[in-house]
Amino acid sequence: MGRAAYWSCLWLLLTLVPFALVIRYGVVAREEAYLERKFGDVYRRYRARVRRWLCSASHQLHGSVLERARRRISAGCRRGA
Repeated sequence: MGRAAYWSCLWLLLTLVPFALVIRYGVVAREEAYLERKFGDVYRRYRARVRRWLCSASHQLHGSVLERARRRISAGCRRGA
């Protein structure tokens, strides 16, 4: 966006909005729906604590939540649950 303003490229600024919409609704929304189906309540709790676009200072702690969920799901699959 800074380069578009610097170079006075109106077309670059105009393509930013459709690109952001495609990313938000075409990629992020689908991925979030998939993760919610796969991990359920664990993912919903994770999503409630973590920002969508910008990382917080404690973002490294949140990775362990998904790792624990992955291990629980794997253990359930091995038991035949």
